[in-house]
Amino acid sequence: MATRRGTVTEWGRRGIGLELLLGLALGLTLGLGACSQGGGGDAALFAEPEGTTGSPGGGMTEADSGSSGDDTGSPSPPPPPPPPPSSTTGDDGMTTITGPGTMTSAGSEDSGSTSGGSSSDGGAGNCDPVPPGMGACPPECTGGCEGGTCTITCRDNQCNSGLVCPDGWPCFIDCSGNNSCNNTTIQCGDSGCEIECAGINACLATTLTCGPQACSITCSGPAGTLSNFDCAACSCVNNGC
Repeated sequence: MATRRGTVTEWGRRGIGLELLLGLALGLTLGLGACSQGGGGDAALFAEPEGTTGSPGGGMTEADSGSSGDDTGSPSPPPPPPPPPSSTTGDDGMTTITGPGTMTSAGSEDSGSTSGGSSSDGGAGNCDPVPPGMGACPPECTGGCEGGTCTITCRDNQCNSGLVCPDGWPCFIDCSGNNSCNNTTIQCGDSGCEIECAGINACLATTLTCGPQACSITCSGPAGTLSNFDCAACSCVNNGC
């Protein structure tokens, strides 16, 4: 009786062991099946969204990051250089320089006969020094002979019958009166002369004949223009006459 009870007990233990082994095998089988089915879900978690390309993790690559609109980081090309200035000289002796700005200057004329306008051959630097006048003041010098210079003063309508500077005396003629030296002739001496015309029509239609030394005439305001500027001197200057 004891032997049979022991046998039954032993088989009971074996049955329990088999049940445990079967349970473990069944659980392992179910677990492996679940892993194989869940693999698609895990892949779906790491799949890129539809329509998105780029680097892993959803980041944009350099090829994907296109630029739109103007690229503010690129430097603009430098502007083209301005054209070089050019100069032209007309028949009237006026020189025009064109470029970024425009400049016009009066040309110079060599000694000779001119009429109207402005001309110069470079000033009195080409002439020898002229000594002051000596002796008694000539009667033509109505304004005196201070400093050795003969001064002829012409008021309104005063010197229309012709003017002659005396030889041996540098001469200064003041045509400050209205119509003071117009429609007449002015003859410079051998020591050079200077004429200033400031009155209304003071030197209008006048003929100026220069001597061998420096000869200059200046017109300001409505003084008019010369009829003729005859100069073969070492220096001839016509400012606005």
